[in-house]
Amino acid sequence: MLVVCWALALVAAAPAMAEVRVTAPTQGVTGEVYTVTVSGTGPFAARVRFHAQPGTVCDPLSGDQEAVSGPFSHTFTFAEQAPGPWALCARLVGEDDEYDAPGFEQASAIIELRAGVVQLALAPVHPVVGVGEPVRVRVFGQVDTETQLWLWPRPVDGPPCSDAPWIGDQTSGSVSGTAGAIIDLGPIMVPGTYRVCARPRQAEELALLETQVTVSQACADAHRARTLRTASYRRARGAYRRARGARRQRLRRAMKRREAAMVRARDQVARDC
Repeated sequence: MLVVCWALALVAAAPAMAEVRVTAPTQGVTGEVYTVTVSGTGPFAARVRFHAQPGTVCDPLSGDQEAVSGPFSHTFTFAEQAPGPWALCARLVGEDDEYDAPGFEQASAIIELRAGVVQLALAPVHPVVGVGEPVRVRVFGQVDTETQLWLWPRPVDGPPCSDAPWIGDQTSGSVSGTAGAIIDLGPIMVPGTYRVCARPRQAEELALLETQVTVSQACADAHRARTLRTASYRRARGAYRRARGARRQRLRRAMKRREAAMVRARDQVARDC
């Protein structure tokens, strides 16, 4: 009986079987963030270490770590800019031994990254805008992932887009745009024709994007006149609808005059903007 109890005690004290697995996509795009799951079973006071390295073979490198004891599952993130195969490496190590743990397990998965496609173009939402009105630009094309853009305007008779802007020249700062997005650069206060320049962030090798927009004082005046004439017409129409008797006829004539003025103001916007 004592022998049986001693044997059972040894079995209970024996460490759990070590096992580790790596689960991740097999293909991806550079710059995209992927979730990697490392799971398995760890002995008492063990740790699981995770790292990524180029190629298909794992070296015993340092990396992120999590404590494990018994069944476990931890997630890590992976993102790289270089295309090609990447080894996603996981290793169970002892409490005091970071790199070499005889009898502990290691595992890996391979993800093949391809270069992300960034083929974008710019076009103004309105080729002519008024002074002090927002300059809006449409970004369209093909992108694999959401693309961060720097955008900045500069006069066509000034430096080209290839000259790096200084911080105050970037009136929009850092903006985010994907294919089909509309980005607001904010107002430009000086009339003239402007280049609108854009460069994808963290992609200096990609070509600059460029379009043009005209900032017009006449367009601003036309928009202001349209707003005033529209408000005047609406007030006249309200007064006409509330009136009765002979006064109603006078107000109807006033309403028609203001309606005609509103139409002329709208036509002016169409001509000047």
